Amino acid sequence: MIDADHARKSGTGLIGRNGLEQEIRDALRLTGTGKGTALLLVGKNGVGKSRLAATVAEMAVAAGMAWGQGRGSVIGRSVALRPLTEAVLSLVRGSDDLDADALRMQQPALAALLPEYAGASPSPVLLGEAVLRLLSRVARGRGCLLILEDLHEADYETLAVVEYLIDNLRREPVLLVATIGSEPGSMALALADAVATRRSGRFLSVPPLGYADTRRLVCSHLGVEGVPTAVADIVWLGSSGIPLLIRAIALDLAKSGYLGTGESDTRWMTSRTGEAPGELVKALERWTATLDPVTLDLLLLAAVLGRRYSPTVLAAATGLEAGEVRNRLSGLLGRKAYAPGRPAGTRLPILHPLLITALLAQLSPARQAELARRVADAVEAAHPGLPGLWCPAAAALRSRAGEPVAASRLFAEEARRQLVEARLSAAMDLADRAVLLPAGDSPEGRAAAWDVRLGALVEAGLADRAMGLAGSVDELVRRLPGSGQAGLHLRLADAAWQTGRTRVASALVKRAKIALGDESGGIGYVRAELSEVRFALDAATPGRLRKLSDTVARLIAAAGAADLPETACRGWPLLGRLLSLHDPARARECLAHAVAMAVHHHRPLDELRALLHLRSWEAMTTGDVDELRLVVEQAGVRGAESLRHRGTLTLALVAVLRGEFATAEELLDRLQADSTRLRLHRLTQQVLLLRTVLAGHRGRTAELATANFALRAQGGFQPQHSGWLHGLSGAFCALLAEDRERAMRELDLAARAQVVSLSIPHHSGKHGLSLLLRALRGDLDLAGWAAATADPAHHLRWDRQFAAFARAVLLGRRGDRAEAEVAVADAVALGAPYPNARFLGLRLVGEAALADGWGAPVRWLRAAEKHFDGLAVGQAAGALVRRAGARAGAAVFPPEVRAAGVTAREYEVLRLLVDRLSNREIADLLHLSHRTVERHVSSLIAKTGLPGRIELGRFAITAGVVRITPAPARVPTAPDGRSFR
Repeated sequence: MIDADHARKSGTGLIGRNGLEQEIRDALRLTGTGKGTALLLVGKNGVGKSRLAATVAEMAVAAGMAWGQGRGSVIGRSVALRPLTEAVLSLVRGSDDLDADALRMQQPALAALLPEYAGASPSPVLLGEAVLRLLSRVARGRGCLLILEDLHEADYETLAVVEYLIDNLRREPVLLVATIGSEPGSMALALADAVATRRSGRFLSVPPLGYADTRRLVCSHLGVEGVPTAVADIVWLGSSGIPLLIRAIALDLAKSGYLGTGESDTRWMTSRTGEAPGELVKALERWTATLDPVTLDLLLLAAVLGRRYSPTVLAAATGLEAGEVRNRLSGLLGRKAYAPGRPAGTRLPILHPLLITALLAQLSPARQAELARRVADAVEAAHPGLPGLWCPAAAALRSRAGEPVAASRLFAEEARRQLVEARLSAAMDLADRAVLLPAGDSPEGRAAAWDVRLGALVEAGLADRAMGLAGSVDELVRRLPGSGQAGLHLRLADAAWQTGRTRVASALVKRAKIALGDESGGIGYVRAELSEVRFALDAATPGRLRKLSDTVARLIAAAGAADLPETACRGWPLLGRLLSLHDPARARECLAHAVAMAVHHHRPLDELRALLHLRSWEAMTTGDVDELRLVVEQAGVRGAESLRHRGTLTLALVAVLRGEFATAEELLDRLQADSTRLRLHRLTQQVLLLRTVLAGHRGRTAELATANFALRAQGGFQPQHSGWLHGLSGAFCALLAEDRERAMRELDLAARAQVVSLSIPHHSGKHGLSLLLRALRGDLDLAGWAAATADPAHHLRWDRQFAAFARAVLLGRRGDRAEAEVAVADAVALGAPYPNARFLGLRLVGEAALADGWGAPVRWLRAAEKHFDGLAVGQAAGALVRRAGARAGAAVFPPEVRAAGVTAREYEVLRLLVDRLSNREIADLLHLSHRTVERHVSSLIAKTGLPGRIELGRFAITAGVVRITPAPARVPTAPDGRSFR
């Protein structure tokens, strides 16, 4: 805060008076040479005349001059010769060297001024001559200054003597300075005009300060180096450049707490609200009193309109032409009519809120309401449909005009627009304002406000709060027609579903349909059916999903025919999710179309929702989460917490699959904190479900059991979650514990599930991990593999990596070594984003390859051992590597190699020499040191009797030890790679 006491005491030098100061210096210099003169300072009250006179006195004292000062009476003119008497007395009061004999002849005349010479009053001429000689005597050898202030308040005799003095000073070392008000009709002003005409003295006009000098003076009064433009604007407009008012307003702003201070400047205290400072209000009252009625009406209408200057609106409100509106306001507000650096346009900020407050403080409530009504009518006439910011402006004006029903309707409309724009905080604020206004006899208008309010709360993740308002909604529903009832029932159904009240949600949808009655073809019925389908995604059989897909396609067609983009934008993502299991290519097309449609109709919230579904689908299909992360961040910025939660769940799942356990745990912790704080029971269940997956992929059996117990306690252990609990979590955990039989039982349980949930991405292992285990157990052949992978549901990258491993096992068992190794390479490429799954596949395939004599099982098993260090699966891989070293010759080596006595490790090195790799490259591939590789190469040369590395490579080829270089990764792409961002 500005220290008001310090600011009040701050001294100020002359600002904006350079020309006048120079005139004063010249006059003092001439007086010092014996050429006296008079300076008549003329200006408005408070313009700084007295400050200039004080400056003259300071200069005179500094020059060693004698000086005296007198002032006209402000209480009347009954005291004759007061200014002269006061000035002469101040001159002679401290003068000990005044020669009484030299003034003997003037004593009778001076008797009118000095008590010691009391006698008859002389004529003004004689008195003037006597004063002149007195001044001349006092000025001898040093000069003399006589200051007479407020001569416009002086009597006739004083002015007559002053006139005589002015006309006779030119040969005396005396300077007379007089201050005179510029108000017309005073004799002193007439005297000043006459003196200027005769050139016996100097008529110096003291004008108000300009804008720049006003700003400098404000800084000086506040004791800072700079002030915001708004401060200077307000002070200048309120003061009209009068220094006295500048000081009063600046100090009042500081005292009222409107200004804060930095190291060298000031700033507005944005938290400060309330009444305008009294000095500013008084100053504006004086200013507006000088305006003609039309201009004053225009200014007050502009103040009611607010900070946005619109000639079009003001012209409609006043009946003036837009050009005249600009001209009048430009003349009133000077440089502030147009913002610096911006061209003159239809809407420009010109009035600071404090100025608006000060202007409106002059008006009665009834007058303000009348002006607000006029401006609201003008806004609606000038801007049909109230685009952009005009809708909330009109709503606020209607509220100030005492029209709550119209204001509520407009606030609700603007809230709806903000909701569509995904500005949820603004939407909730505006909807609250609409709901809180008296509705009168307009339940439909109140229903529109409640519809937006409930929708914004659900999208913002505040569904529990929305459910808490159900009682208030029920009271309103009874007064509404069927379509209005249905709309509110559906909003509450969304809130119930988000909070885990699935039965309540279904019941509300049924109530909505009953309320609609015969309106089965209308928009309300379409919305109800879409909600019913969306809730069914939580638990449905595959056959039921196909029927629901047909239903949604029909509803989308109906919405398109009725030109209902809002409904269509909701329907397309829903259709994409329904098709994701049995027609993934078309599912992606639907999601992409949803994005394109939302963009086309400029519906950012629907665009964000569609993008979230599309990027989630891509993340689960490809394992890449970069695009999804961007959408989740955007949802957070927009305040769309419901969408952010949904996207974060997918990010957490993909993080688990990618082995990024710390990231997944952090995301789940945040989601659980949100679900607890917002009481979102459904989100809590989904978080606990993902915690079971996280525990399973870490191989933590005890933690998995704890997570399952917590999920059961929350009622989340449902049949539709079997794919996750058994296929994605239980089976994976069992394999990490080297319990393959338990893994198969878990996968069988997942496969027998009759219902699925599409609320979160579906995973059961049926199209991936189950295929690999069946291939290893001998329950699957290549024909069965081909049939299983032809299923459209086999499109997730996670599943396709395990299917590729399964194919490698089947090909290796059939003796197609080269094809089997290519299949392994494909699996490794597909599993690039998923290290846990990739190394688990290598561990399982390595055992099969070791048994069937193909591939590089030792290397695969060693890599798995290193990755799963400390887990049972890693220990099993290490044991297989050691056993392979003991019996590799008999089990795998070709006869020529076996005859040479090559060991298992030497055999691995021999295979890599085919590609003419260096020792260091071989070491990196086999996780050995290059010194160890050198020893193995030397041993191979010695055992085979060959001269070098090249001959060893040729030997490997002729003996059948051919290392097939893995083919480039064949990662199938999505059906449509176009970006709809």
